[in-house]
Amino acid sequence: LIDINDEFLRENLILDGDGNSIIPISVGEVVERIPKTPVLDQNIFEDLKEELEVNGYILDQDLFFFPYDWRLNLDNSKDVLNAKIEEIKSQTGATKVNIIAHSMGGLLTKDYMNSYGKNSIDKLVFIGTPHLGAPKAGKVLLEGDDFGIPWLEEERLKEIARNSSALHQLLPQQKYFDVFDGYIQEFGMTELLDYQDTKDFLINQYSSPFIMSLAETLWAKKLEDTDFSGVNTYNFAGCVSGTQSKYNLKNDSSIGSIGYTSGDSTVPLVSSDYINISDENKFYLRYAHHAEMPSQTDIRTAILDILSGNVPTVAGDLKDNSSDCYFNAKTLFWHSPVAVHIYDSQGNHTGPIDSGGIEYGIRGVDYEIIGHDKFVFLPTDTGETYSIVADGLATGSFDLLVSQNNNGVIENTTVFNDVPIGESGDVNLSVSNSSSDSNINVDYYGNDIVQNVSAASILFGDDVLDVVPPETQATIIGQTGSSGWYLGNVTIELSANDDNSGVLETKYSLDSQPLTSYTGPINISDEGMHTVLYYSVDKASNNEEVKTLSFGIDMTGIEISVGIDIDAGLFRFLPVSDDLNGVDFTCDLVSCMAIDRAGNTTKLEFTLVREGIQQILNLSSVSYNGIEHSISSNQLILKLWPDNNTSKDFSQTFLVGDNKQVRLDYNEKQDESVIIYKPIVGKPTRENISGKRFLQIFTDKGKIEYIIL
Repeated sequence: LIDINDEFLRENLILDGDGNSIIPISVGEVVERIPKTPVLDQNIFEDLKEELEVNGYILDQDLFFFPYDWRLNLDNSKDVLNAKIEEIKSQTGATKVNIIAHSMGGLLTKDYMNSYGKNSIDKLVFIGTPHLGAPKAGKVLLEGDDFGIPWLEEERLKEIARNSSALHQLLPQQKYFDVFDGYIQEFGMTELLDYQDTKDFLINQYSSPFIMSLAETLWAKKLEDTDFSGVNTYNFAGCVSGTQSKYNLKNDSSIGSIGYTSGDSTVPLVSSDYINISDENKFYLRYAHHAEMPSQTDIRTAILDILSGNVPTVAGDLKDNSSDCYFNAKTLFWHSPVAVHIYDSQGNHTGPIDSGGIEYGIRGVDYEIIGHDKFVFLPTDTGETYSIVADGLATGSFDLLVSQNNNGVIENTTVFNDVPIGESGDVNLSVSNSSSDSNINVDYYGNDIVQNVSAASILFGDDVLDVVPPETQATIIGQTGSSGWYLGNVTIELSANDDNSGVLETKYSLDSQPLTSYTGPINISDEGMHTVLYYSVDKASNNEEVKTLSFGIDMTGIEISVGIDIDAGLFRFLPVSDDLNGVDFTCDLVSCMAIDRAGNTTKLEFTLVREGIQQILNLSSVSYNGIEHSISSNQLILKLWPDNNTSKDFSQTFLVGDNKQVRLDYNEKQDESVIIYKPIVGKPTRENISGKRFLQIFTDKGKIEYIIL
């Protein structure tokens, strides 16, 4: 309990690449019972041992335990088992032994029989044996496991499992795939992986070819077809308890959803019931808990009957027909910053505890935490009503999916998506076989203001196993410029597709505004840079990664001015802008063109005529972004009067047609400029201004204007 991250497990129990123990380990005693604490009590063999002793068996005289190193290759452990059986026969003088084999011990016993025969066995009892393997062994490789011990660090068991041949020998083998199904579905795939693809996936991600080959060596013996003739063989399989049977993976190969079937919480019924014996010797324990099955009251009674040569008593939760293993349940999936607690009507609790572990206090309830996700299986055919309380751990939002599971088949699922929750908030709901699960009570901030929240969607069938988020495409409609700029108003259209459960909603944010639901095209007219954040959520509550769309709107082109260069006696063409960075400006004898970084294009077309001391600039058109504006009646006339090459007077005239004129005359001797305005209507006006002034014309969105400088 005080070791940080259970590093002592790695330091002592880690295996090398050949599956051998790095640190010398001696096998101790069988764990009869995990010591009882307020949150943990697993009675594995203790009650069975005491029952046998009450009925006259004496430890180490006619009652023997066989502890073995559960990490190592069963093909090696079988030889140690053979030695133990021979030692017992020699000690007692008996010619045969009776074997009670729990869990993997059953595989070990069958491996022993395959190598050493069955002549030394009289009665053989299997309890919770994974005859075809168990998907949860794969889960240990994928994510680790705490094996029902609240404080156990799951990652340490994952590290040990990587090179544990025995753990690999517990994986579902080919026959499991043949009679049932696969158990891993990769991200984006629509089908479960078959046996070969599953093996390849595990080797590529979590295992090694050599360790996997040791498992396949065991499976090649076809122990599932073992011939038990001549041996009084009985099989006890657990059922009705929620048992993990399939894993849908996210794009990072972590588990995104868990499928459940009938079993003993570890071994599916399809595996524990697959044995080549008469149906009259097969028994089924309802609401079984895998680790504690040997000491369960009804099984203990049946075992004593078997050892006494009597017909096993079928009573209580022990049944003799697999049809009694049909179950109804609710499964809850939480993706959230919340701590989820489950209470039954007697006040028993399953969920996190203060010391950082998980308490498993309610029979038949499966509870998994993987990352921020919580997976809960609640058996409901007992008539139990469960009270669910989820306490906020941080400010954020949660997703909750509640599914009706009828004997491993998902019928429907209610989905609560992106429900806000505060660090002190809480969620309450009751779940039973008859609950509709369509509403939950949320106290967002823990201030006793409770709101009733309705489900966002309802799914049917295996849509709940959807772990693939939708894909959203953004389409920009507008006049395209260059370098991500647009030359006019822009419309953004968002469209989402989801191949599984379907799209629930699409959300977006424009320029850091709060997220809002997308209901139609987004119209943007403001000039400048813009950023749209967007994503979609499907009906199974899978959120797409937020996407970003950045673009600019620039509807203002670069204007062109025309002035004079007195010293050169020429017209001068210049771009007009507060920021000329990125502006491309070129002129020739008939036109000038200005292109800004957004791609706005202004083109001024003209002709130049020289008549003596007079230069005439005839303006023909101005084009803005390809739209031409005719200005063919505009002229700019320049006259220069040299005076003995020492001074220059000049005259500028701008006219529009035959009516509107502006004329500027400069007299250097007087250093005076005279401006005469001839409007279209009315009398001319005259203005005398001291100093040298200039008449400059410029484009203005398709027109020609002037200014006196």
